[in-house]
Amino acid sequence: MTMIIPALIPQTKKEFEEKIQNKEMRAFAPLWQFDILNNSMFNADSWSDPTIIGTQPDLPDFELHLMVNDPLPVIDVWLEQVKTVKRAIVHAEITKDIDQLVQDIRERGLEVGIAINPVTSLDGVENLAEKIDLLLIMGVHPGQGGQDFLGEPILHKVEEAARRFPHLVIAVDGGIKKHNAARIVKAGAQQLCIGSALWEEKDKQSLFTTLKNL
Repeated sequence: MTMIIPALIPQTKKEFEEKIQNKEMRAFAPLWQFDILNNSMFNADSWSDPTIIGTQPDLPDFELHLMVNDPLPVIDVWLEQVKTVKRAIVHAEITKDIDQLVQDIRERGLEVGIAINPVTSLDGVENLAEKIDLLLIMGVHPGQGGQDFLGEPILHKVEEAARRFPHLVIAVDGGIKKHNAARIVKAGAQQLCIGSALWEEKDKQSLFTTLKNL
């Protein structure tokens, strides 16, 4: 089965609360992705205040997709305030020492993922492949929800990643819809991170189940 991860990239506290309190999504999705942006890596920002997030009852497990250039302080605040963080995903394009960063995240008891942008080669993560749990391949340029999947180049990258790194969970994030999800899974993706396609769907459980069974 394919792991389906609802993605959150809220712009306001109100949007976050509306989505996190969605009973339908909470009932069938045990792990959610929280996208965090602060204009440091990409020209985009998002709302992500862990002091408020941590006060919500019965939170799902979270993986943090940190699209920021200094993720460790952000991770530390989340771990202090939100008890359900399981994984941190940082970008290969970061200007920090990424080997040290991976080690620091691991020492905090979290699973570690590396995300790569559409233009980033798999060669750039070759030396990290034995140190991480998950490789997240972006299907769009990071920073904004609702973009179209970039197609064949991303599918080829997924296929290559599945061949080169068979021990890693291969995840894809961005532009995933009902009409292209099967091709992405066939290429080798084991985890799909889906935002607008799920949130805009009236029958969320039906779509979730369909995608999970691909």
